[in-house]
Amino acid sequence: DLTIGNLECAVGTGGTPASKAYRFLAPPASIQTLTSASFDVVSLANNHILDWGEVALSETFANLDQGGIAYVGAGADAAAAHAPAI
Repeated sequence: DLTIGNLECAVGTGGTPASKAYRFLAPPASIQTLTSASFDVVSLANNHILDWGEVALSETFANLDQGGIAYVGAGADAAAAHAPAI
């Protein structure tokens, strides 16, 4: 079985907030909540992943990697963003 979800925010501490009404950024400690809930894969392809820019996006990749959670829908380049989680 797999547990898959949509991560509707970046996970980090840095970045520059986008000029929009709602900007979502979760603290790195929130990865533990996802691992405790047994999430295996999250999708980052949503309208909030860049709310805090590329710095927070990169932190999200690192935090998910550290937590052992695979991700799809965003990446360091187009090929990575379109790569499947296997």
